[in-house]
Amino acid sequence: MGQFEFLRIVGGRAGRCRVQDIADEVAITVGATSKAVDRLEAAGLLVRRPNPDNRRSSLIELTPEGRRLLAAATPTFEDGLRTWLAAPLTGRSLDHLAAALATLRRGRGVAQVGTPTG
Repeated sequence: MGQFEFLRIVGGRAGRCRVQDIADEVAITVGATSKAVDRLEAAGLLVRRPNPDNRRSSLIELTPEGRRLLAAATPTFEDGLRTWLAAPLTGRSLDHLAAALATLRRGRGVAQVGTPTG
């Protein structure tokens, strides 16, 4: 599920996705995000390329295999959500649900809910 979410985020940003963008969307650390991207890159699903606007960061893109896997997994994911919610979801309402979840995650990150103290 986590891999699918990362592939979905990268695929939705048309070649303009940084590790920081993913970390912000899923409300996890940049370090954890970078490690997950490393694993997806090693699996041949993502590729990093130099960011022409900032030499300190890379842009992440889906590989052809990553695009194929995302396309193949999306109907299964959507069917699972439909079953789980017991209500039909259109492509547009699925986008709204994903946006709402991203907003909740960002809010959790801002509030530092679940962050160890001390």
